[in-house]
Amino acid sequence: MTQGVGLGLRTGHFNHLLKTPRTKIDWFEAITENFINTEGAPLAVLAKLRETYPIALHGVALSIGSVDGVRLPHLKKIKRLAERIEPFQISDHLCFARFSSRQYHELLPLPLTFAMAKRVIANIDKVQTFLGRPLVLENISAYASFPQNEMAETEFLNFIADASGCKLLLDINNIYVNAANFRFNARRFLLGIDPRHVAQYHLAGFSDLGTHLFDTHAEKIHNPVLRLFREAKHHIGERPLSLERDDRIPAFQVLEREILRTAALTAVSMPGKFSAGASPQYPAGGKAGDNLRREKLWQKTLYTRVPTKTEKSAGTLTPRAVQKVYRNAYEIRLTEALHEKFIRLAQAMPRAAFLNLCKKYVAAVASTEEDLGEYGATMPRFVAKQMPQHRYLPDLARLDLMRYKLHQLAPGAELTQLFAKKVSLTQAIRLWHGETGPRRGKSAPGNYLALYRDHYAVKELLLQKAEFDFLRSLQKPVFLLKRLAVAEKEKRLSAAAVKRLFRILGLPGILA
Repeated sequence: MTQGVGLGLRTGHFNHLLKTPRTKIDWFEAITENFINTEGAPLAVLAKLRETYPIALHGVALSIGSVDGVRLPHLKKIKRLAERIEPFQISDHLCFARFSSRQYHELLPLPLTFAMAKRVIANIDKVQTFLGRPLVLENISAYASFPQNEMAETEFLNFIADASGCKLLLDINNIYVNAANFRFNARRFLLGIDPRHVAQYHLAGFSDLGTHLFDTHAEKIHNPVLRLFREAKHHIGERPLSLERDDRIPAFQVLEREILRTAALTAVSMPGKFSAGASPQYPAGGKAGDNLRREKLWQKTLYTRVPTKTEKSAGTLTPRAVQKVYRNAYEIRLTEALHEKFIRLAQAMPRAAFLNLCKKYVAAVASTEEDLGEYGATMPRFVAKQMPQHRYLPDLARLDLMRYKLHQLAPGAELTQLFAKKVSLTQAIRLWHGETGPRRGKSAPGNYLALYRDHYAVKELLLQKAEFDFLRSLQKPVFLLKRLAVAEKEKRLSAAAVKRLFRILGLPGILA
């Protein structure tokens, strides 16, 4: 087992890490779903870092607590990534994130019942058997709880770990957030965890929204969480430690200093009124049948059902307000994903108009894939339907999609014979025909665009019609000399234009 301190791997730090041969971080934790559908730059960076650092894969979409069970297609992607990266650990969250075909991209709380525990254990067994590796599961922050819970969360965690052989990733920040929101004692929770099952610690920062604490991973680690971490080291012992930061992410060196200072903190015992020798509690028993009717209905209707007034909810929020918290989080997460993918479309529209468009899209189109990067495939058609008066906007959306797909593709094979008998353009070059004019209003007609890959960089080249036609003619197998002769005879391309195009065509992977 890898020891020491780890840091959540974020794209904003890629350049720094590639330029820095070695940091003071011992290992990195990569979000699994960010790498399962790419053969491009993200995977290349991860593979490069793996040459120097151990890597842990940390998933957010396995949905180990889904009443429908875990999805085999997703498991296959995780296994393929694990075989390439050889992580020292594969972890995810003890939650559900999916119901039927809908992916929520949120860590949603589980009913703490015996029937649910039985289903989770079966799901864990399926995952561990398929991957051939032990699974590590993290306790989550929550803002709602199942009204008919049959055991405490610590009992549930100990029970499923003991029965399945999985390990626990103990998130200290989540313990503190839930304790504040649901008004239980964080220290007693910590003492209720069986140290034998704990494989790793997580630390992060929360945001105080007044009505409740929200696990945003956007702040420094708060002092009460640091104190609880030191007490965890005393009760449970030293374990690998990693820091997560997902919003307002500072420079790499800032996070490096924070996690190193945190790891150096000494263990401390709890106040005398707490019994450091208290034994973790396990559920005494209960009916663990296969009837998950209540649990299934709750998972299906978490966002829509009418809650009862007696239900527990976070902080001073009402059960209705808790539903709104989850709905808002879902909408914000998907909107941010659309904004990251459709860069040119967002630039061409007023900010309010683009956000309104995204809101309508999220309401109309459910996410079905575990990888949030796959969301938005139908945006060009949606834009055409919503804004038929702006004909260039769907084209911009198509361009954004092409750029994204190119970014995920592996570089093509190196060019070996420049003047082979037949040449063709591979998937490493994608042509986009549309308007590329000013940010607002109509674009000037007659502009064409070639998108292509230069190693891992996605580049573009504005073309005239003759140049565009020439490249299009090469998309089918042709005799290159014959094609050049035709272009010269028709006098549509100048020598300078041909030379310019061959700067693209000569890149590795363009001519095949």
